[in-house]
Amino acid sequence: MRISREVTTAIASAVLGIALVFPCFAQSPGSVQLSSDEYFKINTSRGKVTCGLVDGRYLPGSLASDRSTFTPYKVLIRTLKNAIKLAIGRKRAKLLNRLGLTVSKNSVSKRQCSKGPSAADPQNTPTSGSTPRPTATPPPTQQGCFDSQGNTTKFGIPSGVSGNRNRGQTSWNSPRSPSSCQGCHISESKRNKSFSTVSNAFNQAVMSAVARPGTQELADIVAYLNSTNTNCP
Repeated sequence: MRISREVTTAIASAVLGIALVFPCFAQSPGSVQLSSDEYFKINTSRGKVTCGLVDGRYLPGSLASDRSTFTPYKVLIRTLKNAIKLAIGRKRAKLLNRLGLTVSKNSVSKRQCSKGPSAADPQNTPTSGSTPRPTATPPPTQQGCFDSQGNTTKFGIPSGVSGNRNRGQTSWNSPRSPSSCQGCHISESKRNKSFSTVSNAFNQAVMSAVARPGTQELADIVAYLNSTNTNCP
């Protein structure tokens, strides 16, 4: 029995989707289980990247939402290339975009990852398994939407929490399995969103596999998305 190209493409896309979104259930041969002291995070021009210990070397890659399943970028690149060979139309375009982002992150981070934990961002210690966020503090006096440090309490941000647009940009660009916010969204298309809108977006079924940020990080992301907004209450 011959299987049509469309059916083959659909099957390949489904397998790739499961592998990228739920790597703990559909691990490729290169995925590994790591403890919290076997990976660390670094800052790059493409956002934060996780470096995981694989076969005695630290490699850049993607950490799943379970905080233990790590897939090196080189494995994701190989998986994406195989899927692109079978994909057509819009699906192929999306895969090509994902491939470009992954190749870029791998290129800018592999040398720094190879240096080991000494290259880690001080705010991302290997034993924490997550990126620490500053404790919410009352914001300084501000005029307009932001103060001179980029802090804001506008745009529906909860009382007692101050969002920072600089931290928000870092969060927007940072890996958040299976991709960064930037990997799926163009920030310009998400401008001027309120805190409740951004928070509710993580309740949608399509976002179920994405690690939900805490209140502070959400506030930072909202600040970033409103960084050019001059119309604040």
